[in-house]
Amino acid sequence: MSVDIYLSSPSRCLVARGKLYNTEGNIVHGITLPPGYVKVKIEVSIVPNAPLPISVEYGDVSMVGQAIGTIVPWPLKLLQFVGECEKVNYLLSTCLIAW
Repeated sequence: MSVDIYLSSPSRCLVARGKLYNTEGNIVHGITLPPGYVKVKIEVSIVPNAPLPISVEYGDVSMVGQAIGTIVPWPLKLLQFVGECEKVNYLLSTCLIAW
């Protein structure tokens, strides 16, 4: 699923584009995913010097521009589904609101 990847500090800012990486398990580069985080593969860096929420590769990769082609942990609330996935996101949010 294609996603736009955002950071929220100091304000919500688009920093990269990538794919939601749906693999089993909750470990990325030896790091257990915190609650609310998912696996994302960075494909395009928009703000190369934006910090990753959690550094990977044992701290060697700490910025978006360094993480191109890498799967990283990212907060789900800072992802925006795009393209066909945007329809899925709308349906999910509609269903959740209805609950």
